[in-house]
Amino acid sequence: MSLILRVARTGFAAALLVALVGWASERQRFGPSDRAALARVESELRQRFDAAAETLGTLAARVAANRAVLG
Repeated sequence: MSLILRVARTGFAAALLVALVGWASERQRFGPSDRAALARVESELRQRFDAAAETLGTLAARVAANRAVLG
């Protein structure tokens, strides 16, 4: 078998492996369908937004409690 053919086969096998691993990783992370992926992304964004809102509320409460110091 020629060297070029072996390199081509190895490259094809590596590309196929990368594609399969990428597909499996995406499916595991986001779910089996677009609807599941959308639900997961929406859930993650809602959690981040809620955490940011809670942090902002805590900071606002601290500022309000220390108004005398600020002004």
